Amino acid sequence: MTSKGVQTGILFVVMVMAIMVAANLPYEFAQLDEQGGGVMSQSAPRFLPSPEMPVMAGWPFRYSVYYNEDIQLFGKNENFANGAYRVWSLPKLLANLSLFVLVAAFLFVIVQIRERRIFRSSRPRATRAFFDFAFAASIIAVPALVLGNFYWVRQTHVQTMLSLSEKCSMEESVWVPRAFARHVPSYIRPMFSRLRRIRAYRLPDEELRIVSQVKTLTDFESIDGKFDGELLSRFRDHTHLNSVRLTRHVLDSDDLQRIASLPYLRKLSLNRSGFTDEAFSQLNSCQGITHLDVAETPLTLSTINNPGWSQSVETLYLPRPRSGKADSLKISGWPRLSKIFVSRRQRVSNEQVLELDFRDLPSLQSIRLDRLQKHSLTLINLPVLREIEDAPEMESAMAMSSFSENQWLAGSLWVVSVNLDGLPSLKSLDLHVSDLEKISLGDLSNLQDLALGAYQMSSQQGLRKADADPEVCQAIITMLSEGTGPTSVYFNSLPLGDLDLSSLSQNKRIRSLSISESGISFEQVKSLDQMDELTSLFIAGCSLADDGVAWILDHFPKLKHLNVECGLLKRLDIASQNRLTKFSSPALEEIEHFRILDQPLLEGEFRIANTPELMQILNAPKLKGLAFEQPWQPNFKLSGLRDIEWFAAGGRAFNDEMLDVVLVCPRLERLTVAYPTLSPDALRKVGEIPRMTILSLPGAGVTDEVTASWSRLSTLWEVNLDDNSIGQGTLAWLAGIPSLRTASLNRISFDDETRAALRELRQVTNLSLQDADLDADALRPLLRNDALEFLDLSGVQLSDDMVTELNANRSLKILRVADCGLSDEQSTRLTESDPGRYVIFHRERPTERFLTSSMVADLEDLAPERFAKQLRQLASAAHAAESSGRDADPNQLTEEEDNLLDPDVHVGPHRRQRPFRIVGRNFVKSVVAPDRGRVDVVVFRDVPQDEPEKTVTAKTDLP
Repeated sequence: MTSKGVQTGILFVVMVMAIMVAANLPYEFAQLDEQGGGVMSQSAPRFLPSPEMPVMAGWPFRYSVYYNEDIQLFGKNENFANGAYRVWSLPKLLANLSLFVLVAAFLFVIVQIRERRIFRSSRPRATRAFFDFAFAASIIAVPALVLGNFYWVRQTHVQTMLSLSEKCSMEESVWVPRAFARHVPSYIRPMFSRLRRIRAYRLPDEELRIVSQVKTLTDFESIDGKFDGELLSRFRDHTHLNSVRLTRHVLDSDDLQRIASLPYLRKLSLNRSGFTDEAFSQLNSCQGITHLDVAETPLTLSTINNPGWSQSVETLYLPRPRSGKADSLKISGWPRLSKIFVSRRQRVSNEQVLELDFRDLPSLQSIRLDRLQKHSLTLINLPVLREIEDAPEMESAMAMSSFSENQWLAGSLWVVSVNLDGLPSLKSLDLHVSDLEKISLGDLSNLQDLALGAYQMSSQQGLRKADADPEVCQAIITMLSEGTGPTSVYFNSLPLGDLDLSSLSQNKRIRSLSISESGISFEQVKSLDQMDELTSLFIAGCSLADDGVAWILDHFPKLKHLNVECGLLKRLDIASQNRLTKFSSPALEEIEHFRILDQPLLEGEFRIANTPELMQILNAPKLKGLAFEQPWQPNFKLSGLRDIEWFAAGGRAFNDEMLDVVLVCPRLERLTVAYPTLSPDALRKVGEIPRMTILSLPGAGVTDEVTASWSRLSTLWEVNLDDNSIGQGTLAWLAGIPSLRTASLNRISFDDETRAALRELRQVTNLSLQDADLDADALRPLLRNDALEFLDLSGVQLSDDMVTELNANRSLKILRVADCGLSDEQSTRLTESDPGRYVIFHRERPTERFLTSSMVADLEDLAPERFAKQLRQLASAAHAAESSGRDADPNQLTEEEDNLLDPDVHVGPHRRQRPFRIVGRNFVKSVVAPDRGRVDVVVFRDVPQDEPEKTVTAKTDLP
């Protein structure tokens, strides 16, 4: 034995032992190359979230597997048998050590034999070559055998996927030590890919047996399965199976007992499955469940009483009781519970009370309940609770559409009693209190927002008030007066009209107060004059008169935001103070003195419906919108604007100087100036506002020469150029605006070139051509525009050929043909040609489109309740007129006609050119256009397809 041989042998021993140590150290693994397959691979599987990746050690025998999540649950120093380590095998560790020691010893001996044979051989070169070749072959063969084994295992997974592909969706991925994740070549990764998740649909027993043989599963979901429950026991030795989801299964006690026996189960979902309360108690022995979903099940909540999983569960989904049944849930001392959801998919209200009593939950952060369920809440000592939600997604259009038309649900969390104490992290609370009997909110010093409402909402009919006990409301006022919070208080639709609100002044922490539709008077507002810390005040349903705004500004010295109804206000003077930063109000209908002077911080939008004696807006750069419904007066003063986004005015007194004041605003997007006195130079400046989206300049003297300078106006979607001297050049400019959808070209003189240019407006969907000189030849190419949905030809004399062209168009949804000289036969042809088209035979007023386009922003801010009563009268009057054949007068309805009034008519948000829409029992569409305190309504009646559509109009004064 030579010294060189010994040294070489020792070197190999050191290398082998180093490999042994590296191969048997614990590594946190990373997941790579996730990909899906199977019958449902096109949509993402609804698997529950997997826990963090495992930490594993040992090769070729895995002697240790644990998850950090398990360590947090059970403790690192606890006995291994309690579940902290999913795999721990000392024999496997010793086997790994022994194997590497044997390999090291074998290599040491081989090196010595090699040296001895070379020394004794007569052909030492050949002997050395033999040993070197054998050594090189072993270096290649050993890794090849290892990789071959990985490849063989991979093929078994591929065969499993193929056999399950018709019933399951699957997900596979590669797990490698995180330290080496970036260094594994992509071309060899596929042989390490293994099945991780399986989602099965009606899986038979035979295929479930195949699934149970996949030891690498982390998530398993079965939908509508009726398999042998004993097969669930086969998953006991699945080291990484963290999540099981059984949807729409019927489970008995034995099934749930087998589920409970799965030692590494962390996430369990039995959503929409059936089982008895007794069967569910079999899960009490589970010690490590962190996420449990038993929503949409028949579980009785009162049967839950400190189960074994109460010490580990973090997220809990539970069912609220079915309609007509009461229930209760008491939870106390669960250390890890952070989120709890109690709801049901059933879209039926339950007026029976669900009592929830949550106490001493140190980790609870979120409670989410169902606003279709009446609750009794007791929440005590929840130090990190941040939110109590009430399924706000129900307010979305999609969710609301799933409710019936006549179904009403609470506007927020529906409660009958509330007892809160020890919730220092809770920042907001929104309660529906129409059935409230008692309330105690404890310390409110950390609460920021408290909203209390008594209103209901419907998918089709909007909002309505709900009854509430005035005595309870007075108790709420008293409770708030004795507290030190919250910061913001919102009262919505509470009966406060006869209550004493003055005690609210004792709560000096209230900074924002909102009282909406609660029937209060201005005298009650005055009783709040000691709230000298108030910075924001919103009052809806209490119209201020005379100098109401001045009184408010004088008595609330720190007020910055003010939102009030000023319809009857005579005087608005914001000049002596500049602290106000936001002012909002519906239209000023009786204002006589309007002055805003030197208000650099004031943001707001003003709509002046009448003609005040004094109108001055000087140095108010942050105003957002202004609208003047009456003609501009020479004594009006306007200057110092900067942030205006929309502006509407008109009249011959509106001149170049006034327009210059508006056009300096870089954020201007919507501009209406009707029938002014403007020079061509002033009009050319309009084209320098690149952000313009709505431009309405009827009767403004616009010509082709002016529009030729408007090339920068490339984002317009609505243009009104009524009563202007424009021609082919202007139409070519309009045709070059890709975003344009609405164009009004009423009373324009058309020559042959202009008529020909109309056909180029291919992007326009709404087009008005009142009193235009058109014939069938001009109309034919225009109607080939498949985008056209609304066309107004009022005043255009329609020949038989033109009626034929109109009937041939299938894109039109609304056609207005007032004063078109139509015979009865032509009118019948138009109404019967397309059952899906509405034909209107009355003329649109000249200012209707102007106001519709220019007042969009202001109309969006108007409370729909303000118009609801009057519009219901309009609908009823229209119905009466339709029935009796006489003119409709909503103010002179017979008793029988008044009974036709649908109390559930809702005024909803506008669509383009239709600011409000009535949806009711007999009326499916309507057009409403405000103008100078009046409303026009066009109501379309549902009729069979083989009958012509009828229209009825009605007018009334606004309230």
